[in-house]
Amino acid sequence: MTLTNPDNLTIPRHKAALKRRELSLPIAATVAAGILLSHHTHLDYGCGRGDDVRFLQAMGFRSRGYDPYYFPRTIKRAADVVTLLYVLSTIEVPALRCEVLVSAYGLTRQTLVVSAITGRSRNHGGIVYNDGVITRWGTFEKCYSHIELKHLIEDTLGVPARYLAHNTYIVSHNSYALPLIIHSSDRHYLEKCRSLLHSQQQELKNGWIPPADAIIEKHFSIQKGKRYYYFRLKSRSRSLANGKLTMHLGTAQSECYQNALEAMQRRDLLRISERRLIRIEAILDGMSE
Repeated sequence: MTLTNPDNLTIPRHKAALKRRELSLPIAATVAAGILLSHHTHLDYGCGRGDDVRFLQAMGFRSRGYDPYYFPRTIKRAADVVTLLYVLSTIEVPALRCEVLVSAYGLTRQTLVVSAITGRSRNHGGIVYNDGVITRWGTFEKCYSHIELKHLIEDTLGVPARYLAHNTYIVSHNSYALPLIIHSSDRHYLEKCRSLLHSQQQELKNGWIPPADAIIEKHFSIQKGKRYYYFRLKSRSRSLANGKLTMHLGTAQSECYQNALEAMQRRDLLRISERRLIRIEAILDGMSE
């Protein structure tokens, strides 16, 4: 059944918060991967009942939790690691999901961890609403595929999202980030976003952009009985700066290696920027029809 009068619907988002007896899978994976360490400050943005925060504090982590319903008095201060777990799946308004992502990223000093519900909803209440469903408890639930969540994060923040585990992605703090509310219905705002993306692309193209298939490989050789590690840039398309398949970069401290990392970052940022621009153009075209 599709909701016929959505304007009269009130979503009790706080009812989506679960009671936990152990760390959630995304938090456990974040700790296991060494992304969240005991000396890091941590903010669980949209922490619900705060079980993850309590478990982490008991383990010696410097963790705090903010939730607009359960912990509204927590001051949203910047933290080394910010987690945004399952929150995006409970928000029924697409533009508001972008706003929450932007807000959480703005508080992130090092790493933002984002997760969402995957697969089909098992709590379907029989009502289709926007791009999700109303559950049997009256809450909203949006299930994401891996690529859908990755694109939402990247298209909103403008920086690469790397898969961790359990439909959880990590985003590093990046000075090139250009957060945008891509689901906005404000034509003037979207036109401004389009202009910003055009400018960003021109700036990124000022430097060398590696081919799409280029990767950096780590190698080693034995010198005087010790391992010597070095890096190579590799491409099958022979489109490297020297027209060859590989380019020797030297050690991790070398200028050549650092320049290659920056070039790869420009390539990834440009790819995301181009996709964002296509998406915004499609929305603006739809407004003109």
